[in-house]
Amino acid sequence: MWQAYGEVDAVHRQLDALTKKGGAAAQPPLKDAIAAFAVKLDPLREGKGESAPNLGAIGDAFASLATDVEGADRAPTAPQEQVLTAYRGRLDRALAEWDTLRTGGIAALDQQLRQGGLDEIRVPAANDIDVGEPGEGKDLP
Repeated sequence: MWQAYGEVDAVHRQLDALTKKGGAAAQPPLKDAIAAFAVKLDPLREGKGESAPNLGAIGDAFASLATDVEGADRAPTAPQEQVLTAYRGRLDRALAEWDTLRTGGIAALDQQLRQGGLDEIRVPAANDIDVGEPGEGKDLP
């Protein structure tokens, strides 16, 4: 899941850079194609609601659930297992949506970018994903 989130974020940053670049990317056919792809990508980054394929929200839910389960001296409860099942399904749908965009949508956009004389969108390999700096921790007494 972290890899898909990193890939989506990297593609979004590239789309954002293209829209700010001007030149051919600012011309109507390319500008419209870039905007249309960005709209398809947005639910994976910013989708709202319980069924949204927002990879960040799904990851946060898994982290919260893991904290709850690991912090207890008992087996997961039925509600925790239900949440896990629901979020696994949501993750599967989000990953399928990303796979469709990555394999088909980016290829179509890349063709238009090449015709406009621009670089293709690059989906980074797992070891090239920038996960950012870790947050500063707090020492506990």
